[in-house]
Amino acid sequence: MTNVKDAAGFAFEDDSGLVEWLAKDRGVVTLPDAKTVKAKKAALIKLVGRWMKATAT
Repeated sequence: MTNVKDAAGFAFEDDSGLVEWLAKDRGVVTLPDAKTVKAKKAALIKLVGRWMKATAT
């Protein structure tokens, strides 16, 4: 069973530039190789933490 939330009024600012937005509340981060992961690690950790806080119930 999937729990779908209403995205009305949801806003999230991606200051990392890592997210490709598929919808207002759905995005994808693509890290093509280990070098990119290493280079973007700090920004990705910050982004995930902010996303988890913004979407917590």
